[in-house]
Amino acid sequence: MNRLEEIVKTLKLYITEGVEAALEYLEKVLDPNSIQYNDYIQIKSRYNSLQRELLLGVIDHSSYDIARNNISKAILLLAEEIKEDDLIPEGGAEEDKEDKYGEVLYRVPDLMQLNHEEKCTVRIAFVVEQLMRDWEKKEVDVIKSIRVSEIMAVSLFNVDESDPPFSIRTFSETVQFLDKEDFTEWVFYVKPVKTGRFPLILRVSVIEMINNKEYKKDIVLEEEITVQAEEVPLVGEDTFKTAATGIVLSNGPVPPAEAAAPAAQVQEAGKKGLPRVVAGLLTTAAIAAAGFFGVQYYQQEQSWKNAAADGNPDGYKRYLEQYPNGRHKEEAQIMIDSLMRPDSVPGTILPPAIEPEKTDTSVVAEQPVPAPEESVVEQLPQTPATKPAKPKTPREAAFWQ
Repeated sequence: MNRLEEIVKTLKLYITEGVEAALEYLEKVLDPNSIQYNDYIQIKSRYNSLQRELLLGVIDHSSYDIARNNISKAILLLAEEIKEDDLIPEGGAEEDKEDKYGEVLYRVPDLMQLNHEEKCTVRIAFVVEQLMRDWEKKEVDVIKSIRVSEIMAVSLFNVDESDPPFSIRTFSETVQFLDKEDFTEWVFYVKPVKTGRFPLILRVSVIEMINNKEYKKDIVLEEEITVQAEEVPLVGEDTFKTAATGIVLSNGPVPPAEAAAPAAQVQEAGKKGLPRVVAGLLTTAAIAAAGFFGVQYYQQEQSWKNAAADGNPDGYKRYLEQYPNGRHKEEAQIMIDSLMRPDSVPGTILPPAIEPEKTDTSVVAEQPVPAPEESVVEQLPQTPATKPAKPKTPREAAFWQ
């Protein structure tokens, strides 16, 4: 049996033990520069996606078993296609496996309000750029370099579970796959039930499969939380604090820090400067005025549109009553006058037009027509009223001659 046949036989034995063992063996014997190694990468990607769907609960166990069997068949087909050129040269130096390191980012507020639930978030990624994707930085954020693996687990719990000072709930799966191209996130909701100062434990676990057995390495981080009955002020942004390094297994209550005196608060507010306060008030007033006049303009235009839609004098009268000095007051008055005319009011009966009296043309034709040379003045009786007036000036006398 040559080396290729022995490797194929061993690979088939690993398939019977499990997909994980077969994939791990393929990674050891295949040359990264070979074509079959690319097929191995695709099969492993399918397997990782399947495991992630199972952890997230988006696939049932029956579908999971079917998909897992299909991956086993794909590995068998790959085993039949492996050639001598696809294998690492015999006696070649085995690549040293180095530990993988990544970054963990967590936000656990160190000051909480009694019976007020706080959101605590944990992210893990291989690089900081992935870690900070879609993240708004705050002062309470902590970033720390840790060892990571493809499978990670994160949990948040009390030191004293017999009398816990915090109520903790989560919707995140404890064990999750670490994506090489993105961050992996866990979210916890913490509600303090006691006042004082108490420790809160964050445990990050690195999970690895060695010889088909699961091995876990824990990284434990502790945060001291102060719980007070008063409302917690907002924290600042764009800064980070140093990660906690020690573990203190004490849960005795510590009195909360004293609040600043009112006079000190007034003095601190005065340091911000009067000009900034005045500028803020003027800006607020300008925005309010713009909104008020905008609403007034909209209401007036809407009233004018309603009046025009009604098409009767009452609608325009209502507009003038609401806005006597409105933008459309002259148009409204013109429309009222036009609509109040009798011929424009629907239902108004106008009197019939009087036709001119007809003249009997036959009678007129029988009357004699005076000769053209006869003057109308000569036919009229010479009455004092028709006699020409005596000329008063030489010019008038010349006219009458």
